[in-house]
Amino acid sequence: MLSLTRAHRARGINKKTPRLWGAPGAPIIRMISPVVQWRYRNFDIVVEHTHRRRSPDSRLLHYLGKHCPHPQKSLWSADTPVPQDRHLFQLTTLDIDAFKYWFGVKRCQVHGTPWIVLHRAGLLPPSLYSNSKLMPRPVFHKEQLMRYYLANRRPAGEEEKRDYTDYISAMTKTPKQEAADRPVAPWL
Repeated sequence: MLSLTRAHRARGINKKTPRLWGAPGAPIIRMISPVVQWRYRNFDIVVEHTHRRRSPDSRLLHYLGKHCPHPQKSLWSADTPVPQDRHLFQLTTLDIDAFKYWFGVKRCQVHGTPWIVLHRAGLLPPSLYSNSKLMPRPVFHKEQLMRYYLANRRPAGEEEKRDYTDYISAMTKTPKQEAADRPVAPWL
């Protein structure tokens, strides 16, 4: 009979990546990149099983959105009244309802990089690793935040004016709306 020696047993075990063929593990939100080149790299924000499977496609549970880290050209035109719209920005699309379901109901973990992106989008608090010991931690008590908002909110007229200058005036108008906005001489 053949018996395995220690060298043969040690060679048969792959210690770098443990592969669990059984349970898929808890869900986790990750960013994966289907493109290898950094110049054109976009990241897909997905919900996956935590553990590895035979093929990475079998880990995918739900596609949440896409994050483009390279600066994108804005939809700025010469008619846009806000000068800040000319600047380049990072484009992130996300299915917020699906994210709330997976994060809140399913108790999904979030990997480090998507946590930073979701914090910039205002969906998550800052991670503990990015918190500074010198800066105070943000307050996330709903009652205190609501009281602060009600005490410091802008007047309704100012909000309407800001909404008009930032958004509504830059939208394309129908010929009927353009005719209504056109100034009329008092003698006509």
